[in-house]
Amino acid sequence: MSSAVPLKQKIQNLAIGITFVLAAFILVISFIPNDALEVIARNVIDSRKLVQRVLAVVLLLTVYNLYKRKRVAWVIAILLIALNLSSHLARIHQNGSFGMAFILCEAMVLLIFLVTARDFNRPSDKHALKIGLIFAAMAVYAIILSAASIYFDDANVFDPSGGIHFGECVVQTLQTVFVSGDLHQSGVAGHPAFETFVFWFSWICIIVAIGFGVKPFLSKSATNAASFDHARELVKKYGQNPLSYLTLEDDKTLYFGQKVDGVVAYGTVDDVVVVNGDPICADADFPALLKEFKAFCENSAHSLVFMGITDYYLEAYKNMGLGTVKCGEEARFDLTEFTMKGGKIAKVRANVNKATKSGVRVFEYRPLEKRDQAIEDGIDAVSQDWLGGKNSGELAFTLGGIGLDNPMDRRYFYATDADGKIVGFIVFVPFAKMDGYLADVTRRTKDAPAGVNEMIMVEAFQKFKDEGIHYATMGLAPLANLSEGEEAESTTTRLLEYIYENLNEVYGFKNLYRAKVKYNPFWVPGYFAYMPKIMTPKMAYAIVKIQNPQGMIDYAKAFVVGKVKKEKSGE
Repeated sequence: MSSAVPLKQKIQNLAIGITFVLAAFILVISFIPNDALEVIARNVIDSRKLVQRVLAVVLLLTVYNLYKRKRVAWVIAILLIALNLSSHLARIHQNGSFGMAFILCEAMVLLIFLVTARDFNRPSDKHALKIGLIFAAMAVYAIILSAASIYFDDANVFDPSGGIHFGECVVQTLQTVFVSGDLHQSGVAGHPAFETFVFWFSWICIIVAIGFGVKPFLSKSATNAASFDHARELVKKYGQNPLSYLTLEDDKTLYFGQKVDGVVAYGTVDDVVVVNGDPICADADFPALLKEFKAFCENSAHSLVFMGITDYYLEAYKNMGLGTVKCGEEARFDLTEFTMKGGKIAKVRANVNKATKSGVRVFEYRPLEKRDQAIEDGIDAVSQDWLGGKNSGELAFTLGGIGLDNPMDRRYFYATDADGKIVGFIVFVPFAKMDGYLADVTRRTKDAPAGVNEMIMVEAFQKFKDEGIHYATMGLAPLANLSEGEEAESTTTRLLEYIYENLNEVYGFKNLYRAKVKYNPFWVPGYFAYMPKIMTPKMAYAIVKIQNPQGMIDYAKAFVVGKVKKEKSGE
């Protein structure tokens, strides 16, 4: 259960909120042509409108990271508030009642931040911080270069008795960049166009420097052979989620419990931690492991998203204060009851019959018993052909690889056509504590006989059944049946439903659901769980990005290509 917010944190949030309101207020009124509002704005930030707008954006960026208690954001806020307060105190005789009230408010906010400095202790990523410092240095260099141009353009610079000092040129440039924003006020700048460039270049560098500087640091432990073997044992012993075995893929970072024996497989996109499936541990230890990992993310100022969790631990996520939303349904089978008889599986039966008549045969390849390079080359050829027919790039993170370099507990089933050529394969990985198998990687060539996939799947299911395996699953049908059983639709659910209905050119949501439903599975709901409790655009982007490193550009390309193919086919 989530605890009440401490009084000290409430006071900090009040100070952060005041800073946010003032920054937003300045940004809005700087675009409104009104003399009275301009006077008020100058009482808040003593600079011209252009600089006010840029400073307001910087403050808003800083405030967001202050709320996450980042140390670099605290340093930036202290500097900005202290400098602004000094400016107001320097002209205190000019301030009216509003100005005095603002000085007191600003002093109070500064005092709160100084007194509670230890709470803003979340570090920045060291590599990102170095990049940020480079951009900050570029801004300083531009200001010095601008000051030099003023110095050497002054008519009397070569006359020691009448020329201006370089320090005066630096001050003039600083006033131009941080106060006036009016590049024709100095009277000594010989190149207004260059000064304009320096103004925007400096501020862009500063904003980029802040963006890198506040990138949070997440302590990651390297995975060695011993820790990997331990993770594998945990997966085999406790992995109830079909995605559990993907913990062992190279694209995952492993977090091992400190107080309980368990492992969490995750990746990061900016300041969002994305977990693949449920944390893996004994059922009794799950709340403790979840609480520990949640604190691990909170302490490093990261948001947190769990993808593809089942309803097995759903209440534990809710009790821990995470938001949840249904993200699809998993097609699962009880193999003790699996049969090819009956009308509900008639389509699969018909396709298997077609494949059989065309000469398709199915085999299991066991690379740990005997390697066969011809089979592995055939599997690779199928993959290359399959990838060539995709609109978008190959997905990762929630899907495993073929893994022939280290098969471990994977099972490989492949199909050959009448000529003996490999035309399709499916890689299965274990789940349900080794009492089930997930069809993880499913591929076929473009010219494969009809029914190849169905024949491989059915043959594998029958083999597992004969071995006494209880479950099989074809994995999640993303975004399918989101509203079924839900009492009320959330905004997030409605958005996901829109994607399901309208973006099938990007990812074949409907086709994937139809491909699974014809096997007559029973459906297990899948969910996202996330912290904070409201799904943010940044979380949504992280979900997309971590599955496709090429990101939104690749999906946009897939959408266009899919539309073109659809129009050509006349659908």
